[in-house]
Amino acid sequence: MDFSFNPTELGSWIFYIIVFSMIYWPVVAAMCVGLIVAAVLRKRWFIIIFAVPLALIALSFITLMLM
Repeated sequence: MDFSFNPTELGSWIFYIIVFSMIYWPVVAAMCVGLIVAAVLRKRWFIIIFAVPLALIALSFITLMLM
């Protein structure tokens, strides 16, 4: 079975998000927990510290999917 990413199909996005989140899940989980705690504490700097790496991880997912 040959699978290639097609950005117009939702199934392709779901497949790659699942696969890449399985690889990065400890980092993603830690960043999400940190972001939630920062939001609860309403600390702007903590939100920025945790949101920027999450955005970079999301960009890496998108970059890898579009290759």
